Amino acid sequence: MNFAKLSKSLITCLTCCLVMAISVNAAQAGVIAHYSFDSDFTSDTGPNGLDLNLAGPAPSLVPGVFGNAVDFGSLGYLWSNHPAFNLATGPIAISLWYQADTDTFNPLVGKTNSISNTGYSVFHSATASSSALGGELSDGIAGVVGTLRPAGDTTSFQHIVWQNNGGVLELYVNSVKVSFASENVVGTQMESANAFVIGARNVASNGLGGTNLSDVKIDDVWIFDHALNMGEIHCLSEGSVCPEPTSLVLLTLGSSGLVLKRRRKPQQARGSSRAEHCWDVLHLVPREGGQF
Repeated sequence: MNFAKLSKSLITCLTCCLVMAISVNAAQAGVIAHYSFDSDFTSDTGPNGLDLNLAGPAPSLVPGVFGNAVDFGSLGYLWSNHPAFNLATGPIAISLWYQADTDTFNPLVGKTNSISNTGYSVFHSATASSSALGGELSDGIAGVVGTLRPAGDTTSFQHIVWQNNGGVLELYVNSVKVSFASENVVGTQMESANAFVIGARNVASNGLGGTNLSDVKIDDVWIFDHALNMGEIHCLSEGSVCPEPTSLVLLTLGSSGLVLKRRRKPQQARGSSRAEHCWDVLHLVPREGGQF
């Protein structure tokens, strides 16, 4: 029996298991919530189980970018008063797909009180101004980053990421950074006492009082407690979360005579299953001079 080859195979197998375990944990570490809307309106498929509450008439589930999307149709909204959504005073990133059904003001995702101008929100506006699509982070004086609406956003889904990246607000549309600005706020950002909400704004902590009910379709909402890098933003546009390899992963691979090489992930058709794991964009190969 070739014990050297057997030992090498065993190390490789254990290393692959470690890579997968660490990658899954890394993928979940910064996720506050994930709403896919594939099976229902309210379930959180992220690590924290932050299911939403429905207020008002039930919206519809319709075909989305990946599986189903929720079509609000100005009927109701989804909300939560869980403190995990208190993210206005630190790093935050919100990723979602939207399609506007009408040229009206549509709050998309946020936890805000627009009267006292506190909290955070991502919005779609009917106006032709430079901030017709954007996000805000406020402490009594609005800090807004925005851009013109993408062409065709009333006929097809558009992917947006809004985030606070080290004190700079950034907006990405279809994986392209389209706008960034300093927060333009005074002092420390202020949390809104209102609820986290999808499809409306100004929702009190008891779920009542929503205004500006959205006439919009929304799919695949992710909430993070950190800013995203371009690799993560690109993967989100393909329906997955891509953690970068950690130093522990790289060290373990190196000691096993292996390296990670990135390869192009096949383009995933919209509306198909999201069963692919993000690590499909990486594959293990022997380090130079080594072999499996």
